[in-house]
Amino acid sequence: RGATFLLALAEPARPGFQPENRRVLCHGKEIKVQLADSDRTEYKVRICKGCLAVKAHVEVNRMFEVAFCATKHNSQPRTYTFLADSIRSRDVIILTLRAISNQDE
Repeated sequence: RGATFLLALAEPARPGFQPENRRVLCHGKEIKVQLADSDRTEYKVRICKGCLAVKAHVEVNRMFEVAFCATKHNSQPRTYTFLADSIRSRDVIILTLRAISNQDE
């Protein structure tokens, strides 16, 4: 059981920002956000019910937001805005991440 997504990190508040690639790994009991170029882990969270919230961006079709929530396993909440390759892949990623966040420990 696992999934890996290669996504562009977007900054909607900073026009002209050059997107940087990130790898989102869902494997075992944790989710990792890694720098795509170096495989260095930028953020890691243990998977549990309600560990994240995902929503599609209203204005940009391929953009979505992942908010990692504070849980007993995660004391540092963080929000990422990603840009997917297409609307279809965005929808698949959103559904996958929502399913993962609904799993019990």
